[in-house]
Amino acid sequence: MKPAASKIEDIIEAARSFGGGEGPEHKSLKEFVRLNPQCVGLPIGSGEGESEVVTPSGDRIDVIFERMDCIVAVEVKPASAPIHDITRGLFQCVKYRAVLQAHSDFVGDSRPVVLLLVLGGTLPADLFPLRNSLGVTVVEGVGKY
Repeated sequence: MKPAASKIEDIIEAARSFGGGEGPEHKSLKEFVRLNPQCVGLPIGSGEGESEVVTPSGDRIDVIFERMDCIVAVEVKPASAPIHDITRGLFQCVKYRAVLQAHSDFVGDSRPVVLLLVLGGTLPADLFPLRNSLGVTVVEGVGKY
């Protein structure tokens, strides 16, 4: 007998085919984060971020804050994002962290790379084990957009 797939495995499988354009809620949250670095834990007075930064792999990261002491990259998911899209966001963070760190290592940039998943809503409890396993920092309940 083959064991039944766990619920999280079903969610991950569904995330593979989830995709869609960037809706107005996503754009608003991304802009809010870009203009408010303190919402991701950066000090008040930190400079604005840059949005839609293209990585060496051709991916686009929602927001990046280039600081003297670190690089903070942010993937955003609005409050309306379904669990499958949030799951995809967790994996996107892993990918972006690896690509940005590899590029930094190649060019001799010693700043640490920090990746955050910023949610307009909350992380579903079903995704806690995945978040923990992947080592992704999630910031919840961001922005009034």
